[in-house]
Amino acid sequence: MTSLCRHWVKGRCRYGDACGFSHEGVPAPEERVKYNGKELRHTAVRRCVVKEFDVAEGDVVVEVAGGKGEFSIEMSNLHGATSYLVDPRDMTAKGYKNYDRKLRLGMFHQSEALGGYPRYSQSEVEGGRRDVVHCRLFFTAMLVGRAELEDKVEEQVELFRAHATASEGFYGCVDVCSTGTLPTAKELKADIERLLVALSRCTLVVGIHPDEPTEALIDYCLASSTPFIILPCCVFPEKHPHRTTRDGQPVRTYEQFLLYLLEKQDSTMQRMEIPITGRNVALVSRK
Repeated sequence: MTSLCRHWVKGRCRYGDACGFSHEGVPAPEERVKYNGKELRHTAVRRCVVKEFDVAEGDVVVEVAGGKGEFSIEMSNLHGATSYLVDPRDMTAKGYKNYDRKLRLGMFHQSEALGGYPRYSQSEVEGGRRDVVHCRLFFTAMLVGRAELEDKVEEQVELFRAHATASEGFYGCVDVCSTGTLPTAKELKADIERLLVALSRCTLVVGIHPDEPTEALIDYCLASSTPFIILPCCVFPEKHPHRTTRDGQPVRTYEQFLLYLLEKQDSTMQRMEIPITGRNVALVSRK
C-alpha cells in the first residue's frame, strides 16, 4: 500500500498528481492552491504572468528588486523570455543554484506547484542554461527620468555608498554589497545604458514586493505605457509623509498604500490577488 503524502496532508505537495505517494482520502481544500513562504511566491507570479500576459519567446521582461533573481531565471529558461534583473544586491548565484537543483529533481515538469506551464520540455531545458542580464542598480525616478547619464551614475554611486553597510537599506534588506565589492562608476554607467535599452523594448515589468522602489516603478510604467504586474509590500510612512489618498487620508497602512497607488490612474490599473500567503495583491496594467 502506498504511503500517504505528508506534504499533501499539510496542503502543499509540489508534485501534485505526479507524486509517488498517495493523496487519496485527503480532501483538497481551496487554500491548497496557495504558495506558502517566500521561496514560492516568484513561482506563483510566474504562473500568473504566463496565463495573463502574452509573453512570447524572446520578449524582454524586466524584474525590479528581484533579489536572487529566481523569477527572471525561470522566465528565461522555462519560457524563453529575455530577462533583465534590476537589483543592487549580488545574489544571483544563489538563484541559479536553486534553479539548477529544482531542474535536476524534475520539479518544473513533474510538480504541479512549481511547473507554471513551461514552454520547453525537461530535455530542452537541460540542453543549456540561459543567463539573466543583471543590472546592479537601485531603481529610482532619476534612473529612468530625463537626467543626464553622468548625474544618474553619480546618484547610483551615492546610493551604493550610503547602503553598502546598512543593516536595513533602500530595499528593506541587508547589505547590498554581499560580495565585498561595490560596482565602479564605469560598471554602473554600462548597466544604466543596458537597462535603458531594455526598458525601451520591454514587454512587461515585474515587481514582487519591491519595497522602496514601488511607487517610482509604477510611475515609470504608467508614464511610458509599459505593461506591469507589481505586488506592493512595505509602506514606509515615515519616509513618505506627503502621501495622501484623494480624500486626504495619510498613507500609513497597506490598504491605504494600495488605494493611493490605484488612484494614480485607476482607469488602466487593476487589482488582482495572487495565490500566496501574506501580502498577495498585485497591481496590474495590460496596456
